[in-house]
Amino acid sequence: MHKKYFILLVISGLFIFAGSHKIEPLNTLDELVSTFYDYNKEYPQQKIYIHTDKPYYLIGDELFGKIYLVNEGLAIDNAIISKKIYVELINQGNIVVKKTIVNGLDSSHNFSFHLSDSLQGGNYILRAYTSWMIGFNKQNIFSRYIHLSKKDNNSITSITNKGSSSSSANIPDLQFLPEGGSLVSDIDNYVAFRAIDKNGRGTDVTGYIKNKKGAIVSTFKSTHLGMGKLSFIPEGQNSYTAHIQLPNKKESFYPLPATDNYAYQLSVSDRTKDEIKIRVALGDSLYKKNVTTYLIATSHGKVCFTSKGTDLYEVNIPLNKFSEGIAQLTLFDSDLKPVSERLIFVEHPGSNIIATPNKTSYGQREKVVLRLKTIDSSGKSINGIYSISVTDDQAVKYNENDGNIKTHLLLSPYLKGHIEEPGYYFKSDDVKTSENLDLVMLTHGWSRYNWTDIKSHSKINSALKDNSLSLSG
Repeated sequence: MHKKYFILLVISGLFIFAGSHKIEPLNTLDELVSTFYDYNKEYPQQKIYIHTDKPYYLIGDELFGKIYLVNEGLAIDNAIISKKIYVELINQGNIVVKKTIVNGLDSSHNFSFHLSDSLQGGNYILRAYTSWMIGFNKQNIFSRYIHLSKKDNNSITSITNKGSSSSSANIPDLQFLPEGGSLVSDIDNYVAFRAIDKNGRGTDVTGYIKNKKGAIVSTFKSTHLGMGKLSFIPEGQNSYTAHIQLPNKKESFYPLPATDNYAYQLSVSDRTKDEIKIRVALGDSLYKKNVTTYLIATSHGKVCFTSKGTDLYEVNIPLNKFSEGIAQLTLFDSDLKPVSERLIFVEHPGSNIIATPNKTSYGQREKVVLRLKTIDSSGKSINGIYSISVTDDQAVKYNENDGNIKTHLLLSPYLKGHIEEPGYYFKSDDVKTSENLDLVMLTHGWSRYNWTDIKSHSKINSALKDNSLSLSG
C-alpha cells in the first residue's frame, strides 16, 4: 500500500482580530490614531485563501476547493461583508473558462469545477474575489496558478508562474532599496537589493559600490533568491553606482538612489524575538534643527505602538502586542505627513494540530478515522476550521516552498510583486530564515494602508458590500 500524504489546514490561532477601539483625540497624534481606527472600522480589509484537493490536475478531473474568507479586524461572528464569493478559472489567453458564485452565508464555502475534455493543457489561474475587494481597487484578490495536463501524458509536473532558472540571462534586473525609503548622508545606511533574471526568478549576483570618484565604498553578494543587503556611509555631495560581473565577464552598472539631505529614515538597529529597536535618522539639512517626528506601528487593523521624538533617536518597541504577520512602521513629520516606512514580520508561537488515527496501519480501501485537536502554544485546546485532502504521495507531489494558507493570509496581501517560494519562510524559525524573510520585507516593501487616504477618508465603493444574493441582467 502506498504511503498517503495528508494536507491539514487550520485557521484558528492564525489571527488575532482587533476589537473596536475609540481613542478620544487629545493631540495631533491621538487624532491620527483615532482616524486610523475609524477608517479600518468602516473599510475592513478582506483576504481569501482557497485550499484545493491537489496542486495540479488531469483534464477530465474534478477540482474541489474550500474557500477561507477573512475580514480583518472583525470578529468572525459579524465578519460577513460580502455574501457572494466569485471563483474563476482563467486560461493562458486571459479568458474565463469556468466560473461559479459561492454563497458567503454558507459556512462550508465549498465549490468544484469539472475540468472538461474541451480544455487545453497548460497553466491556468484560479482566482477568487468579492465585490468588496473590487471596491478596494482589486486589492487582495486571491490568485494561484493551476497546471492541467492531458490524461495521455505519462507524468504530470507542477508548473507555476515562476519560470525556469537560467544562467544565460545576460543582464539581470537589479534594484537597490534603501531601508526606510531614502539614503541619509553621513550615517551608516542599509541598502537592500534584489536581482531577477528574464524569467522573473531570483538570480545570484556579486558586486561592489563605487562613488563618483571611482573609489569602492562597499561590496555585496546576494544571500537568498537574488536578495541581499549592503551597508555604507554615503556623502551628501556624492553619487554611487553598483557594478556586477556578468557571465560573459563584462560588467553591468546600476545607479543607486541619490542621497537626500532632507530625508527622514526609519531603520532597525537591533532585534530579538520579544523586542525591536528602531532608529530615526535625519538628513544634514534637518539634523539638529529640533525637528519633531512621530512613529506609529500598525498591524492587522490596530495600532500597536506610538512614540514621539526629536532629531536622531532610538526607541525600543515590545512585540508582544503585535499580531503575527507583517507590521507597518510609519514615521511622520511635525505636520503628520508620512516620510518613511519600514515593514517587519512578527512571529509568535502558533497553534499545533494533533491528528490521531484509530489504527497504526490499514488495509486497502479500509476506513480511516482521524481525531483532530488544535492547541495553542500553551497547550490549551482551541476551536479550528479544517479542510483535509488525501492524496498518494507517489502520484501527487507537494512542494513545501509553494504558497499555503499562512503565506496567502499573512504575507502576500501586504506586499507588492511576486514572492518566490513563499512557503520557505514558514518552514523554520531559525536565524537564517528570519533574516531572509526580512529581506523580503525590505525588497517587496509596500503597505495596503495609504495614510493620505486614511487622513482624508478617501471614498471606497462601499456600495459593493454584496449584502444580499440577487439576480440582475
